[in-house]
Amino acid sequence: MALGSSGTLYVGVAAKRVDYVADLIGIWRSSNPWAPTPTWTQVPNPPAISDGEFSPRYWYHFSLSVDPFDDTVLYMTEYDVWRHVDTFWQALSRNGFTTSQKLIMHPDNHVMAWVIGAFSEKRLLVGGDGGILISKNNVPGSWDELNNGLATMQIYKGAVDPRPDSFLAIAGMQDNASAVNTGTPEWNTISFGDGGDCAISSSNPDTQWAVSYDVQDGNPDLLRTLDGGKSLPTQAAFDLSFDLLPDTHTFYVHFEKSPRNDDLFIAGTARLWRCNNFFSSSSPDWTQNSPLMLDGNGLPVALS
Repeated sequence: MALGSSGTLYVGVAAKRVDYVADLIGIWRSSNPWAPTPTWTQVPNPPAISDGEFSPRYWYHFSLSVDPFDDTVLYMTEYDVWRHVDTFWQALSRNGFTTSQKLIMHPDNHVMAWVIGAFSEKRLLVGGDGGILISKNNVPGSWDELNNGLATMQIYKGAVDPRPDSFLAIAGMQDNASAVNTGTPEWNTISFGDGGDCAISSSNPDTQWAVSYDVQDGNPDLLRTLDGGKSLPTQAAFDLSFDLLPDTHTFYVHFEKSPRNDDLFIAGTARLWRCNNFFSSSSPDWTQNSPLMLDGNGLPVALS
C-alpha cells in the first residue's frame, strides 16, 4: 500500500510447487479491499524469459511492493526484479529493462523495503541470493551493492586439503557456485550455479579437485578439474565425469571420495554409483553400486 493511499491492495498467487517448479497464477489489484465485496482487476504477468536463464520458482522467491508515492506502480521480485507501470513490465535487473538483456544483478531475489527521504526521495532495497542492493534515488534499475564486509554466503558443503600445513579449501555455496581459497582473503570461483559437494585429491591436492552443482540442462553435474581450475571462468578445465543415467535425482548429485583412494568415488541418485578411476582416467567410468531404491508407491527415491 502506498503512503497516504486510501486503500489499494495487490495480491499475488503462485501455483503449488511440483518438483522444482511453481508457476505464477496471477497478480490482482483492488482499490476497495475493505469493502464487503471488493472488486479486483488482474495485473498482466511479466513476460517469460526466453534466454534459458529462467525457471518459474515462485515457491522460492516471490514478493510484491507498491511504490510509496504512487499506488499504480508495482514492484515484484523473483528470479529478476520487475517494475509494473500501466500495462508494461520492466526487468530492473537487466540492461535495457528487457528480458533479453544481460543480468546486471544477482538472480533469485526475495524481499524488498523502501528507504524514504526528504523531498519525495525513495530508494528500493532488495535482498536476494547475492546479498543486499539499493537503487539510486528515483532511478529504477540502477543499483549499488551494500555487501562490502558482509558475510552473506551459505555454505552447503566443503573440503579441506589433507596436508596439515595447507590453507587450501573448497566451498560449495547456495546460489554462488563453488570457490577455492588458498590462504588469502579472496575466494576464486571454480564452478557455476549452486555449489554442492566438494573433494580434494590427497596425492595431487593443488590440481585435482571435484565439485558438484545444481541442475543444468535437466541434469545435475559432477565435475573435476585436473589443473586447479586455471582455465576458468570457462569450463575448459573441467571434464564431465558423471554422465547421469535416466534416474530420479535431487538438486545435486551428492558424492563422497574415499579417504584412502583418490580415484574411488561414490555418488547417489535413486541408486548408488561407483567410480574407480575418477582422476586417473581420461574418461571416468561409473557403474551401478546398488539396486534402484523405490518408495512405498514403487517410485524411485532420490538420495539427498
